[in-house]
Order: sequence, then structure tokens, then C-alpha cells
Amino acid sequence: MARRPFALLLLLALLAGCGPRQGRTLTIMTHDSFAVSESIAVAFEAENNVTLRFLVSGDTGEAVNKAVLAAGNPLADVFYGVDNTFLSRALEAEIFEPYDSPLLEQIPDAFELDPTHNALPVDYGDVCLNYDRAYFADRGLEPPGSLEDLLRPEYRGLLVVENPATSSPGLAFLLATIGHFGEEGYLEFWQGLRGNDVLVVNDWETAYRTEFSGSSGRGPRPIVGSQFRGRGHVVPALGSCVRGPDDPGGAARAGRTGDRSAGDGAERRGGSASVRRGGEPSDSASTL
Repeated sequence: MARRPFALLLLLALLAGCGPRQGRTLTIMTHDSFAVSESIAVAFEAENNVTLRFLVSGDTGEAVNKAVLAAGNPLADVFYGVDNTFLSRALEAEIFEPYDSPLLEQIPDAFELDPTHNALPVDYGDVCLNYDRAYFADRGLEPPGSLEDLLRPEYRGLLVVENPATSSPGLAFLLATIGHFGEEGYLEFWQGLRGNDVLVVNDWETAYRTEFSGSSGRGPRPIVGSQFRGRGHVVPALGSCVRGPDDPGGAARAGRTGDRSAGDGAERRGGSASVRRGGEPSDSASTL
């Protein structure tokens, strides 16, 4: 967690670089798990003479699709939360403005997935399966220890995951199964999951907050595909200034920082503060 203050400085600089300077509204398009403390948002508004507006646009895939459909007439000035699973779609649509942040020198090269700097690294984390400790303890059942275990009859109806067409953790989980079983074997695994009553929902909010028994929603399923802020498989997310119409001086212009030394984000949370991407296990959840 020590990297959060650094990420905050980077992200504040990105927003300052993308934002207008004469008391206008700065619109940040993001996913529905985005959160930022009011005190930090207010401080940023006062420092930069802007009003922040957060455009919550569904899970990452859905938000990227909306941004692509609005190319040339962007819905926002900044996009926060596209990760490596949906990055190529955003770059191919050319919806972002490049920005060479001076703070990129402090970011490991492994996280700079876009050499053109149309998208800048703001965070990384694991995509994994979380399980409800209490559920398994109460039943004397061991949690699954591998992907193959999810096909066993004792785990029937226990797993909820996200739709890979709209959700970044959903797509990341799908890619993980391809990596594990290979292109020749992953479909057979998914057929097995279907036979074992896996539940696929559109977004992380529904999977974790509603269906997962270890969350505040106390849903019926004790295993959920989610994200975790720890060590392991890297799934970067990025923040970017959105490309505007033909006017390069429009509200979507990146890198216009005046006398400020600007950066961007370097943790998956964006906004003007210690933003929470979501997906961290609750007190009653553990990570497989």
C-alpha cells in the first residue's frame, strides 16, 4: 500500500494537465467501482479552479465502449480505469490524447504498456478468485485450490464471475483460463463450469456486491471473480485524457499544464485522490 501517495501525486498531475484553467467543469469518465473522498476532490477543485464531474459509465468494458462510440465528440475530458484487457480497443479507436508525463521516469517500464503515452499507468493489481471464509468454515468444506477444482461437484453453484465482453476482471479471468488450459482446452473447462452452474453477470458490482456471500450484500455465492491489491499477476489500469474534436485546445487536450510539472496516474485508482477501484476482499473474504 506504500505506493498509493505516489499514485495520488501522479493522478492529480494528470487531471491538472487535462483540465481547463478558467473555472470550468472537468469531466472524468470512469467505471462504476470508482470512489474518491470528497475532501480530496474539493481540495483539487480549489487548487485548479475547476468543478469535478464524475461520469460513472458501467464496468470497464462498457465504459470503454461508450467512449469509443463517442469518439470525436467525447463525453468527458479524462478517462480513468481502462486496463490491459481493454487497452487495445481504446488505442485502436484513437480516443485519447498523448501526454509525456515527467513522472513516467519513476514508473517501471513493465507497466508502460502504451509507448505512445496515450494511456498512462495508474495502478496494478491481481485478478483472482475471492472466497467467503465463513461459508466454507461453517460447512467444513475446503476452498478450491485450483481452476480444475471448480469443476468438482462440491463446488456446484458456488462461483460467480463477470461477463468478459463488458468487465475487465471478467475478461482477465477468461484470459487466465486460456493461459492455463491453452487455446485447445479452455472451452472444455468453461463447458465444465456451465455444467457446474457457474453464474455470469455483467459487471463486478453485481458479482461482488450482490451475488457474493462475503460482501455487504450477503449474496448466495461464496466464490467470486474479483480483484485484489496485492502481489502476483499484474493487471494494469490506465488513465488518459480523451481526444476531443479537431480543436487541439479543447477541453480534452492533454499536457497543457502551464507552469505546472504534471504527471498522470500510477495506480489503478484515479480521480484526484486515493480512489478505490473496488474488488478488495471484505473482512470475511480471502483470496485463493
